[in-house]
Amino acid sequence: MKKERFDMPSLGKEDFRVPEGYFTSLKERLNTIPDAAGSPVCIPALRLRDRLLPYVALAACFAFLIVIGNTVLRRTTSRNTQDTDPLYAAMLADLIPVTNPYAVFYEAEQGETLSEEEIVDYLIVSGTTPEMLVAATDEE
Repeated sequence: MKKERFDMPSLGKEDFRVPEGYFTSLKERLNTIPDAAGSPVCIPALRLRDRLLPYVALAACFAFLIVIGNTVLRRTTSRNTQDTDPLYAAMLADLIPVTNPYAVFYEAEQGETLSEEEIVDYLIVSGTTPEMLVAATDEE
């Protein structure tokens, strides 16, 4: 199968042609244009609303980004952050003295007894669940 050849002899010859008498009448046409440099230019005064609109739009974009970012972060983080929170772990670590960890047990043996309220407070702060207490008492 042979390809057809499209011959266009006028292509490229008439595309860049200047009309007859264009440059002879150019000077007359340029002289008819009024002098724009000498006339005062009237610039309309912007209203307050028009001047503030870009700043209000920018503030709205920032507010939108903050709301979207907050929503994404709230949906992607876990609900129980006590397990991974280093401050919570540090608070639990402060319950046992670092210098002598067994001092918790020795104080009770030396005559100081813990009240039931102190024990309950400790269990609440440590996050001990009732199921853990039942499991611990079943082992004994």
